[in-house]
Amino acid sequence: MKIGIIAPVTGPLAVFAIANKWGLGLVERYLGDTWVLGDGKSHKVSWLLRDTTSDSNRTGQITSDLILNDAVDLLVVGGGPDTDLPAAVVAETMGCPLLAINCPWQAWVFGQGKDLGTIDKWTFGVLFGIEQASAGVVKVFDKITSNKTVSIFLPNSVDAQAWLSPDVGVVDTLKAAGYQIAPFSQYNPGTEDYSNLIAEYKK
Repeated sequence: MKIGIIAPVTGPLAVFAIANKWGLGLVERYLGDTWVLGDGKSHKVSWLLRDTTSDSNRTGQITSDLILNDAVDLLVVGGGPDTDLPAAVVAETMGCPLLAINCPWQAWVFGQGKDLGTIDKWTFGVLFGIEQASAGVVKVFDKITSNKTVSIFLPNSVDAQAWLSPDVGVVDTLKAAGYQIAPFSQYNPGTEDYSNLIAEYKK
């Protein structure tokens, strides 16, 4: 049995995969390289870790390569919507089981142009909700003495759109908790100089 792991080991999204090799080492140590599967027989298990370099296009190519060239039986992907969604689209199209983690359900559903009634055949997610994450943000902010004025620092991406989802997004959650939202604009991914945005926030 071959399991492909798709993750942004390098690049700006590498924080999502910082513990991947360590975690995989634990899995291999405690579960071993031979598993009894659904057919009741023992099977050798191998793991193929692939680096997306935090590039969505490369993620799609890696997913395709793992399915076609490496003949994996299962894919596991994590690293936010920019990693999870391209892999999911390819896996669903090519008929390979995929388990996604570390992605907001809002981005998983709406970022793929789906609705809540859409049922996928091959792709599955262990996902969190922006409403949960936003509630966590409020609990952190409430521990800090402040003027309760905050702003948002998000890129122009599918992930950020999920965080800004109407009614359940971070803006609405903060407002409901009594915070005033200072005007903000989204920056383009890959931006290296944030001084203008920071100056606006200081005002």
